[in-house]
Amino acid sequence: VGLNRQPVASFGGPTLRPQATIAGFGAADVVIVPAQFAPDAEASPEDERLAAWLRAQHAQGALLVSLAGCLLLAKAGLLDRREATGLLSEAALFRSRFPLVRYLPPRRVVASGDIVTANGIGPTPDACAHIIERFHGAALARRFLRHTSTEALPVNEQTSLWSARYK
Repeated sequence: VGLNRQPVASFGGPTLRPQATIAGFGAADVVIVPAQFAPDAEASPEDERLAAWLRAQHAQGALLVSLAGCLLLAKAGLLDRREATGLLSEAALFRSRFPLVRYLPPRRVVASGDIVTANGIGPTPDACAHIIERFHGAALARRFLRHTSTEALPVNEQTSLWSARYK
């Protein structure tokens, strides 16, 4: 889902073409909020449009899941008076611009009601397991984690080298 259907350059290089626009999208069960690279605490006009859409989705009952993209949720005011986690590099932004957010970058995943924030790519399977548990139960979430847990991967220092062969 995008602001429009224009291709968007991804961080990894390939362009992605949104399949739907926020204007024409109905109610979602889950909204995944990806990371924003080179973030700024000031909300751009695009950020404002996305924030309004996120607030509307949340008001309609959507589970919001941030994969290191909680800065946009903070700009939308959705993290006020909640705990959240995200990138350590954004901690100073949160302290200065979003004092109502209890920002906890050392935590891998924080589930604060119907908003889940994950601290980068490593805890993504844990956030996905939370989604699976919410909609399909704990047994299926545990089964998912048996196949995707990052604990089975090499230690952090080796992960980049280990995963490079698959890129």
